[in-house]
Amino acid sequence: WIFHHFTAEGSYGTRWVLAVPARLVVLDKVGDAFDVGLDLDLSTVRKWRVDNGVGAKVLVAELTKDQVEVTRYTLAVADQFAKARSRLEAWGEGEQLEERDEKVADDDRSCAKCSRPLPEGSRICPKCFDRRHALSRLYHYIVPHLGKLYLVLGLVLLTTILGLIMPQFQGLLFDRVLTDQPESGPEGGKWVAWMITAPTKAGMLTQIVLLILLSQIISTTISMFRGRVASWLAYYVVHDIRVELYDHLQSLTLRYFDKRQSGALMSRVTNDTRAMQGFLIDGFQALIINSITLVAIGALLLSENWQLALLTLAPAPLVTFLATAFWRRIRMYYGRLWQRWERMSATISDSLGGVRVVKAFAAEHREARRFEHDSLGLAEAGTRANQLRATLSPWLMFATSSSSLLVWFFGGRQVLAGQMSPGQLVQFFAYLGMIYGPIQWLSDLFNWFQETLAASERVWEVLDEQPEMTVADDAVRMPDVEGRFEFDHVTFGYERHEPVLKDISLQVEPGEMIGLVGHSGAGKSTMINLICRFYDVDEGALRIDGVDVRQVHPDDYRRHIGVVLQDNYLFNGRIYDNICYGAPTAEPRAVFEAALAANAHEFIVGLPDGYDTVVGERGHRLSGGERQRVSIARAILHNPRVLILDEATASVDTRTERAIQQALERLVRGRTTFAIAHRLSTLRNANRLVVIDKGRIAEVGTHDELMAKEDGVFRRLVEMQTDMNRITYIGG
Repeated sequence: WIFHHFTAEGSYGTRWVLAVPARLVVLDKVGDAFDVGLDLDLSTVRKWRVDNGVGAKVLVAELTKDQVEVTRYTLAVADQFAKARSRLEAWGEGEQLEERDEKVADDDRSCAKCSRPLPEGSRICPKCFDRRHALSRLYHYIVPHLGKLYLVLGLVLLTTILGLIMPQFQGLLFDRVLTDQPESGPEGGKWVAWMITAPTKAGMLTQIVLLILLSQIISTTISMFRGRVASWLAYYVVHDIRVELYDHLQSLTLRYFDKRQSGALMSRVTNDTRAMQGFLIDGFQALIINSITLVAIGALLLSENWQLALLTLAPAPLVTFLATAFWRRIRMYYGRLWQRWERMSATISDSLGGVRVVKAFAAEHREARRFEHDSLGLAEAGTRANQLRATLSPWLMFATSSSSLLVWFFGGRQVLAGQMSPGQLVQFFAYLGMIYGPIQWLSDLFNWFQETLAASERVWEVLDEQPEMTVADDAVRMPDVEGRFEFDHVTFGYERHEPVLKDISLQVEPGEMIGLVGHSGAGKSTMINLICRFYDVDEGALRIDGVDVRQVHPDDYRRHIGVVLQDNYLFNGRIYDNICYGAPTAEPRAVFEAALAANAHEFIVGLPDGYDTVVGERGHRLSGGERQRVSIARAILHNPRVLILDEATASVDTRTERAIQQALERLVRGRTTFAIAHRLSTLRNANRLVVIDKGRIAEVGTHDELMAKEDGVFRRLVEMQTDMNRITYIGG
């Protein structure tokens, strides 16, 4: 049975599709009851078909003389309906399958809890996201550095205590030095009065000023050390997060990256972690300092004069109302702001990565306008967020500081009545001024939390992504392999409900060279991707030496595979480093021998810097043929048991192709090889050719055997290519 939210009319609702080997029933929920939308006898179904719509698909049952629309469904549940269709077809062919339930979540583009649409490129619902949990996860990364955290907290406490002493000196200065207060009356600075021993007012003035100076020097020194330790703590905590984030990205499969832009992921590793780092450096300290200050000063104000202290709380209901009213809107705006940052980062990465294509098509102006559009979106989102912040903060500050008018009025009356000294009132206002800072900071804390939460939720989203390929505890270790491969009824699609390869079965013996042939899009490169285990099969199994590749330890499996692609990637570094990328501990002699075998040594030593030549980003300082030969040298040095050649001689001239072909002939000896070539004639030496047509194996045989088939797929491909080669272009 399958549950989804798409009714027969295409509107939002609740629908159940239930099937057993004899019948299929569709139920639509109406109120608390269900209506039977369809009751179909499966014995009358001749064929099942899926029609594509706009943002949806339709499952259709073709009957003997008619057809029936079973249900419409969104792409979110297309995987489950694809499996259901396979079972229905199997039942129709008389196969006995064990009964299994299929239950799926609602549309994965909406929240499973509240059904609200999810933000673009995210699986986190802003409404349902557990923000306390997001911040508490930071503690997990702080645990290894608890010693420095406790040191920071201790220094924060000392700084706060010293800050609380300052108003005591001010109150004492006002009552003993600047005014003539009777010794028996109320007096400010009672905590520090014992420090003042001078008999004259001039002497007391000197002592008080020197004590204030000493306190400030000590406080400044402590603050300096606190800042240094806190900076170290924040940078290394975020370093741990950043490294774990990057390592986790490396563990994810290509299916994850296929659906995301590299620039957006770069933004999470850089911008989002930087936002978390800023909070840890400044925000965390400010949170502790201001929290202690609020509690301490609140207690001091109550102990000094509880009536005036209660007056300072009068604006609290208004402050709470304003903060609550703006909280949700600020959170929403900062979420949009970070989305715009991610989009702009993706545009920059995309444009700069393809700068040669941009210049080749004179598209600089168009790319500049595209960036301007994304930057404008970022500016608008940032403006909205910060304008709302600028609107909130002054009113919060006004509501908070309005209590000072009440304190002046009622405190002044108490001074006139002799219930307070002028120094005590000055001391009270000094503490009141100190409490306004933390309260003002609390209004900014809302914004700071939103920035940090928006960044942290995006970091946790990546870290919570479960890798499709995991290393089991009992993974099979294969230090050596023979190179025998078996495709056992393999079905695979980049989108699981749209298979690219369908029921592929093939056995390859060790040392055999297999040529993969077919039209563009037939599935050749997809087979290569499965052999490399860039993806795992959806159905069936792929085995090496009789062991399912999903059970083999990935490190062992990939150690035995070497790849030479049409567009090989060279890292921005020396040619030498690129050759030994797969074998970083290789001796220089082995590197040179690999380059010789790849016909690359001659052109390398002809360069001004030889093997120390920096190839530039993606190897753009080398020609296509030179890059290809460096890649072959890299594969030779890696010394794999299984070799993948995907259009290894494409897009090069005839002379270069001959040099590459000679290098490849040396490389394939004694290795199980899978080769794709744009020139079919270059696959003559393959032991067998496997012809892929529309995702299925159409033909298998040697070059001569397949050419002997008059109406064979391979022969038609060869004839078509031969006809294309005969075309002559005549220029004027």
